[in-house]
Amino acid sequence: MLKNYIKTAFKVFLRRKFFTFVSLFGICFTLTVLMVVTATLEYTIASYPPEVNADRTLVVSEVGLERDLPEGNITGIRSGVGSELMDSYIRKLQVPEKIALYSRREAVVSYRGDDRVDLELMYVDANYWQVLKFTFREGRPFTEQENRERSRVAVISKSAKMKLFGYNSPLGLELPTLSGNYLVVGVVADAPRFREAAFADLWVPISSRREEATELLGNLQVLLLARNPRDFPQIKAEFNTMLAQVDLSKVPSFERIESNAETVLDTRLFSEYRRPGEQDTRLAQLRWLGTMLGAALLFMALPALSLVNLNVSRILERAPEIGVRKAFGASSWTLVGQFLVENVLLTSIGGMLGFVLAYGLMAFFAWVGFNWGGWPEYTEIPLNYRVFFWGMGFILVLGLLSGLYPAWRMAKLHPALALRGGKA
Repeated sequence: MLKNYIKTAFKVFLRRKFFTFVSLFGICFTLTVLMVVTATLEYTIASYPPEVNADRTLVVSEVGLERDLPEGNITGIRSGVGSELMDSYIRKLQVPEKIALYSRREAVVSYRGDDRVDLELMYVDANYWQVLKFTFREGRPFTEQENRERSRVAVISKSAKMKLFGYNSPLGLELPTLSGNYLVVGVVADAPRFREAAFADLWVPISSRREEATELLGNLQVLLLARNPRDFPQIKAEFNTMLAQVDLSKVPSFERIESNAETVLDTRLFSEYRRPGEQDTRLAQLRWLGTMLGAALLFMALPALSLVNLNVSRILERAPEIGVRKAFGASSWTLVGQFLVENVLLTSIGGMLGFVLAYGLMAFFAWVGFNWGGWPEYTEIPLNYRVFFWGMGFILVLGLLSGLYPAWRMAKLHPALALRGGKA
């Protein structure tokens, strides 16, 4: 029976070419947009290199100093982590497996001959290369000994290498900047710009930076690598206990220090949904989820309604056929099954075309480098099996839902009414 349904469906598709084209276009366009958005979101939240340990990493990105004012107001300042807070307190945490340190990016200038090359520099420690797993195209990361000795060594990105050295190997060569020269010891694959902890053009030992060693606030960020995500509550509790022990005598104008060890997703997706003073990230996550679901429902409502209307029109044209089949004893469930198979088959074909188009678009975006229209640099978003199954699942649900009502409506028609084209 299913084989006959499929044969009939293809004959109907070829007989009603206009309806078939409009339906396929709507399904293909909808799935293309859906897959591009889903792939982008999946690439943002999943553990892709170099952030392969993102699912077991907590980030300390901001520290605040506050004091109470009359009438219940609060004043304060916020910045990154300072050297004293890092060396005297955070490095003493026992629960994390590793503690890595990196600075906010700085703009530096180098030259290739007479041509100016603008680079973004990041100061990092040796643990940084163990928490983040970069793919080294050439050479190696710098070591803890080189960091302690304040060696003028550097790791550069593949794109920076091409700008400065072309296709020649830069290992062992001097990289000149206005703040001094560095010896290149490694070349890594480019990291997307939106991955704040990973993106840079040039990485150098954190010991070579200029910053007061007595500051609680600074421009540093901290990565706390857990042995297992189940250790997150214990790490956060230890971090909060440590924070309560910070000596504020050097900043007498402030009464307390405030900071959070957050997951990568909290910092990347949910921070904008957290209200001032709100510590619990679960509420921010629920707001983000509600926003995403609301947007998805609105996006899916239009093609679903359009498909329902198209299916009603398409099935009304076949009312005489339905009347004849009912007159010869075809049950309502048989007719509903046939129409659903036709609709699911049509949406599946549109879905496959949409997947091919989405794959082509993502390949095009990767080819142009994602460096236009606001897309982050060095971003190559893959369409993997997870995105494919999510997209096809959506298409199957859309096919069932958009075909169920029209099919049931026509299957319940009286044979005599159906023979008159569904008109009373």
